[in-house]
Amino acid sequence: MDQIVGKVASSSHHDLRGLPIAAILRPELLDCEVIVVANKKFNDGVYFSRIKIDPLIGFLERENFPADLVDFAKEHRNGLDHMLYDVGIDYAVEGGL
Repeated sequence: MDQIVGKVASSSHHDLRGLPIAAILRPELLDCEVIVVANKKFNDGVYFSRIKIDPLIGFLERENFPADLVDFAKEHRNGLDHMLYDVGIDYAVEGGL
């Protein structure tokens, strides 16, 4: 997917029609094997399954994970490159959109 266009059409919990789809389907995580959308009791979630190490490192940096974890992933990138990783993001709207 070179470009993500559109807006979220529906959610079981919130009116998110004004939210750009790229805010949920993170472009840096789209090079994965499976994307799952989950409608849970109190929130919605998007899961990116089987991503490579570089998108994982980018995600860790973007989401401000602890520096020692990011540094470990960078330092051991070559040794971690043979595995695939999963990232899950749960979304909840607080105080409106």
